Amino acid sequence: MPHLAALATLVASLAVIGPLPARAGDTWSTPFPGVRLLVRSTNAPNKIRAVEVSLCHVGIKVRATRPSERGQTVGAFAQAVGAQLAINGDLFSTGFIPSGMAVGRGQWWGDPDNSWEGYVAFGADQVDLAPVRPSLDAPLPWMTDLVSGRPQLLGDGQRVEIPAGVQAFCGSRAPRSAVGFSRDGSKLYLAVVDRMPRDTGTTSRGMTCTEMADLMKGLGAWEAMNLDGGGSTQLWVRGKGYVNDPSGNNH
Repeated sequence: MPHLAALATLVASLAVIGPLPARAGDTWSTPFPGVRLLVRSTNAPNKIRAVEVSLCHVGIKVRATRPSERGQTVGAFAQAVGAQLAINGDLFSTGFIPSGMAVGRGQWWGDPDNSWEGYVAFGADQVDLAPVRPSLDAPLPWMTDLVSGRPQLLGDGQRVEIPAGVQAFCGSRAPRSAVGFSRDGSKLYLAVVDRMPRDTGTTSRGMTCTEMADLMKGLGAWEAMNLDGGGSTQLWVRGKGYVNDPSGNNH
């Protein structure tokens, strides 16, 4: 299944990144040049992990799964391609067929299960987030890496109305993953929230899509989209492993 991975080469300088609004329980760190990691605990309660990636920083690249790389866990994929961090991508069906369009390193996975999922696409000096797949029979030539998801959470900095077909899916609190861009497209935001009913020393109830939209907006996202959640909610960081607590057994 497709995963997003941000890769960075070792450079001597650090990006100058303006501080985001701090909240009680927030801990920010800079594990790699151009990458900031947020560890947040709230009174909801919720356990949140998020990443802000400066796409303009020297050496930053974004990588999605090739068709031949399907079926790997997030951590295994990240380590195989030398990524510094990785997040789960689209929903998938039997045979690890993604629900929406997918492209990895310029290789298109072929016709998806449906035409109503949105996507995030990356190419040379270009990014795009579409709420639903437009009238594309195939990815555009510039789209070298693309991952799909549903539904769109933010558009033009505001919550997007949840489509009727996914309101039940979105209305319950669950482990969730999301991706977003800043208004100028220079920053990539990745976020996960856990749901942990078992005794792990902490608790987290998960979020609805509306709550996830508010989280992404608070991080600085102008456009945002929900990714595959549930047991697939995973955020892996080199040197730390999984920084969230995946509820499934596929990690």
